[in-house]
Amino acid sequence: KQAQLDWKENIPFLLKSGETITINVLVLLLSYSRFRVYRLSLSKTQDVLFSLLNDTLETFGGVPEEIITDNMKTVMDRARTDACVGKVNPCFEQFAKDYGFKTRPCIAGRPQTKAKVEAPMKILDEIRAYNGRLDYTELCELVERINNRVNSQVNQGTGRIPLLYFEKEKALIKQEYEEKREKLMDK
Repeated sequence: KQAQLDWKENIPFLLKSGETITINVLVLLLSYSRFRVYRLSLSKTQDVLFSLLNDTLETFGGVPEEIITDNMKTVMDRARTDACVGKVNPCFEQFAKDYGFKTRPCIAGRPQTKAKVEAPMKILDEIRAYNGRLDYTELCELVERINNRVNSQVNQGTGRIPLLYFEKEKALIKQEYEEKREKLMDK
């Protein structure tokens, strides 16, 4: 039913060539299984976000009912706060409509709302241990290995292995997605 979206942003990384780049890692985490997908990027533009989300949703094999997000500029024109409901960016709103999910922005300054996705971001800090030892392709491969490892280990919050529960969740997501598509086709 739900996924949580976030970026691990602006990580300086020294390539083995001596060049320093700034990397960003997008994570989309399914709430039930805690299965997540990490995607590495040099940019956080809206086009990049859309491309990475599309890729991630393809990995999931469907679309969750809602995606919880923080107040990132590529999603929100006006932040959601205690005093303001916020305003989702029209382009992101259309993207969500096209894919069939609801956007649920968190209240600014309340990271506990997205705790499921915030805690797993710490695992990406291990990327820093490889400063000066990898080229960009090897860095992408490292992020993929970290992603596979995390999905194969017992999740501290649930006591379950995400990969094992992902198959059940994937079937539900796919079924809901296909039902949404059929309704759209009937219109």
